[in-house]
Amino acid sequence: MPSAGALGPRKVARQARAVATVEAIHEAAIQLLTEVGYDGLTTTLVAQRAGVSVGTLYQYYGDKHSLAVALVRDYLGHVEAALRGVLEEERSLPTLARHLVRRFVTLEIEHRELCGALRTVFVLPDVQQALAAATGAITEVLAKRIVDAKPEWPASRAREVATMWSTMISGTTGEMLGRSPQSLSEPWFAEALEVAVLALLRG
Repeated sequence: MPSAGALGPRKVARQARAVATVEAIHEAAIQLLTEVGYDGLTTTLVAQRAGVSVGTLYQYYGDKHSLAVALVRDYLGHVEAALRGVLEEERSLPTLARHLVRRFVTLEIEHRELCGALRTVFVLPDVQQALAAATGAITEVLAKRIVDAKPEWPASRAREVATMWSTMISGTTGEMLGRSPQSLSEPWFAEALEVAVLALLRG
């Protein structure tokens, strides 16, 4: 397994041409992950699909693993920033719950192709760690909002509810994305998920 230091890009693209190259590499990797999965992915295939040399790809990523992890980290960073934005809204906890569900479901719909492509990457151990870290960061903020709204609750209960809340939203949406992706766009799905999340706030 690659060391932690080997997981990031070898260099960061800054000039417009380099940025375009990295974007082409990412898009090619996403397409190939959809077609052949992580096991079938190779840097040679990615380079060919992106229209660059393997040497150019290696300027940015040492192997397919570091490339796949970069895709996951980019996605998680986008999701975490979006959900933090919702959690910083000055709204009641029930309204916040509804907005959080809607925002997450919308993100999954908007990035359906990417999420589907990354399903075979999410099982990798270090990717699981990255997922846990991102989920933990959101759960911490959510737990604080619950404590502020329900000071009568012990902090341990707020944390458990926040954990259940995060797991319910991400787990249910992820499961539906894999089994019946068209259902994400149907009104009943978000509505049912809202009801389930709001039930955790009772008492």
